[in-house]
Amino acid sequence: MNTITVQINREANYSQADIGMECLIGDEIYEPTTNDVRGTAYGKYRQISTPIRVGDSALGTADPIHSGISNQFFSRMKQAYAIFELLNKNVTIEFNFGGNEVYVDKPYAINGSKMSLKEISNKLSRIAIDLVTLTNREHSVESLRKDMKKKIRNIMKTPEDILYCLENRVPYYFYHINEDGISSYEKVRLNLRQIGSSLYAMEISDGKWGEITERDLLTYLGHYLHGHKRGSWKLLSPKKLHARVMKEEPIESELKVMVAFLLQNRTQDLVEKRAKKLIEDMAIQYKDRMLVIEGQVATHGRHEEQTESNEFKPMKILVKGQKTDWLLVEARGYHSHLENNPQRVHTYCLITEERITVNEDGERNTFKITAWNGPICINTGGKNPSLGDQFAGRALLLMNDSMASQRVSTIGDYLIDQTDRIRIPLEEKYTNEGDNYEYNEMHGMSIQ
Repeated sequence: MNTITVQINREANYSQADIGMECLIGDEIYEPTTNDVRGTAYGKYRQISTPIRVGDSALGTADPIHSGISNQFFSRMKQAYAIFELLNKNVTIEFNFGGNEVYVDKPYAINGSKMSLKEISNKLSRIAIDLVTLTNREHSVESLRKDMKKKIRNIMKTPEDILYCLENRVPYYFYHINEDGISSYEKVRLNLRQIGSSLYAMEISDGKWGEITERDLLTYLGHYLHGHKRGSWKLLSPKKLHARVMKEEPIESELKVMVAFLLQNRTQDLVEKRAKKLIEDMAIQYKDRMLVIEGQVATHGRHEEQTESNEFKPMKILVKGQKTDWLLVEARGYHSHLENNPQRVHTYCLITEERITVNEDGERNTFKITAWNGPICINTGGKNPSLGDQFAGRALLLMNDSMASQRVSTIGDYLIDQTDRIRIPLEEKYTNEGDNYEYNEMHGMSIQ
């Protein structure tokens, strides 16, 4: 039996999505190539240390970083096992996370527990992300090893779907008829706690927790998380959900309180509230790097009715990057309100350029103008990204525009070296995307 040893490490310049892998077999270090697939012998003593990066395929998932890293683990392990199968070698892949070993065998099993390669990849992804998080806390080597051991043990014994819900709440949907007789489709998120080795509690009403076993919870999530149409936990009304988890049907007053509680926990409302709090915290933490200008809801309160003439004031954030200044503006228009729109925020870059005018005598005059150039196309990852998340993600990205230009191709062209680039103050009067600023008047107003 041969063993591939994979050392998971984190370099200082890596993000959470960039976790390096080194693959070793005995005294030799191998790098799978196309020649290897044909059965050619491996080269010896070749270092592999390539980062795992999140690709475009993961951007539409609920957790792009987790999905991206999981996909990378999946493809690399599948490739490795295919290669060694051609060479008639049985291989165990040994992962080292902060001094803790995790073993993957074929037929697929992790630390002796049989499961699919996809499930194994999900667990390795969560372990790797936890390693990055703990490493960033500057643990000692021994404390890092002990903390990682606890994390690994918990991840190994808990199904992936339940791990997701413990972090992101339990999804649920129902149809609600209001006092006016209008029906609406409501998506909500419910709190989940583990109260036993295979027992969980779900908050279905204000302070009211019902028990559900791990087996039943997985069946429930098969429908509400993955959309499967099988099992006895599908298409539950609030009344039926109460009866299943509380073991009794609710009286009318209990049902009304429950529905009111569910409406207060709408998925999109929770996401927007969390994102708004994030922006408020960022505005305090980075008060010298960003200025937040609150927007104003349209007269009728509906985005599809927002026009230039009915009092719509977009939310804006002025961001000072390392190389230039940026303006983030809430998009207006018919489709800008849609939850799954990844471009609900427009991005503008402050550019200084030369303009030429010709007078009646044919004389050419050259002068410089500074203006907001855009909008620039930047997509937000994640499933149904909220407006607040799109603002926060872009603001954090553009504060480090030197690094961002290497990772986001659409903004790279805006960061060409300019010796006369103007930097504007953090003031609301400079946040009108259609305005031009005279170079001579603005020059020297803000530190380069």
